[in-house]
Order: sequence, then structure tokens, then C-alpha cells
Amino acid sequence: MRKVFTSLAPLKKIRPSKKTSLFIGYLLVVALLIVLVVWGGPAGNPLEITRYIPGEVGVGREEQAAVISERPFDPREDGLAQGLLPNEDAHIMQAMPQEGMRWPLEGPVVFAHQQVYRIGNQLRINVGINIQAAAGATVQAAWPGVVELVTKDPLLGWLLQISHGGGYLTQYANLQEEPYVSVGDEVKSGDLLGVVGESARLAASTGTFLHFAVYNDGQALDPLQFLSPR
Repeated sequence: MRKVFTSLAPLKKIRPSKKTSLFIGYLLVVALLIVLVVWGGPAGNPLEITRYIPGEVGVGREEQAAVISERPFDPREDGLAQGLLPNEDAHIMQAMPQEGMRWPLEGPVVFAHQQVYRIGNQLRINVGINIQAAAGATVQAAWPGVVELVTKDPLLGWLLQISHGGGYLTQYANLQEEPYVSVGDEVKSGDLLGVVGESARLAASTGTFLHFAVYNDGQALDPLQFLSPR
């Protein structure tokens, strides 16, 4: 039987269209960006954005590449968790002071509220103000209220927290030693709370200073808006 062979038509080279090439390139770029975000760039160090909460243990991440914001917080939550606060009814019944807020001590403000500073390759935001003073300078209550928290914080050092009614709280940190008042104590404006020291690990300021902050319903406010003019 005679076999008949027919020639096959030449195969056309398959070339991707311009749209297909652009789409593939787009996917590659997206994949590369995801890898960089997850692994933190060529060094392979994972990026982590953290927020510092006073009273939290396990602090000390200066070597990590992160942008840290000290978010506004309500230190009452930390005190309640430790059973350090007076009963809730006393807090609710407390009225907001009508008098002006006095300065907790004499001295210049060396670091402002929300001013940014660097620790290694980290950025931090200062919550409150830093008032420069000599070691051992006495710290006084800025407003009358009830002491709600006394603790030694890993970052802020010895600190105390006073509730003033209306959701207002003041914080005094970087004290030299344990404060002179206890949780539940009622204080008047000008009462002695402790002395300035160097117990904090804040790199925003050097030397001895008082870290003073004001909160309302957990929102950090600029103390200079409340302190009486000098």
C-alpha cells in the first residue's frame, strides 16, 4: 500500500502580547514589595510597629527597626488589672478640680509634648513634657485628686498616677525612688509626692528631669494647655 506523507504546517512562534508582559511584570513587582515589607529589606530583619504602654513588661526593643508611638492610654486599666485602684464608685463621684493646675516643680521644659526623638534606629513620640530639675528636687501635686497608681515602670521608672475627676489624670514619672504617697491617698494641690531622679530609660532628655503627662479619658493632652502661667 502506498503511504502518502503530508508536510506539517510550520509552527508559529508564540509570543506573549504586550498586555500579558505588563501584567506579569506587575505581579513580580507586587511580590517583591510583599517580600520587602515582611522581611524588612535586604538585611532580612522583620519590621514591627509597636506601641509602648506604661506598666507593660518585656520592654527593650531598641535594636529592632520600628517606628514606635507611645499611644495615649488609660493607666487605670493597668491598675485595675493589678488590683491597685480604689473602688469604681469613688472614681465616678470625684468632681473635676475648679482651680488652676500648678507646676509640679520649678524648671525649664526641655522636651515638649509629641516631640519626636530617636533611640538607635527607632523613633519615639514623647507623651507629656520633660521638666529639667536637679536630682532630689521635690515634686508636688499639680491638682487635687486621688492616687490611683504607684509603680516602677520598665521605661518611665518610678511613677505615680493621680485621678482628678471628669476623666482627667496626671502622671509623674522618672522619680528617684518610690513615691511618698500610696494608692487611695487623697492629695491636695501642692502636696509632696516624691523627688526627681534618673530611674527612667527615656532617651528624649538627659540628666535629671520630671516626666509629666496629662490625660483625659485615655487621650494624651499637652500639659502646657493646663498649667498656670509662670
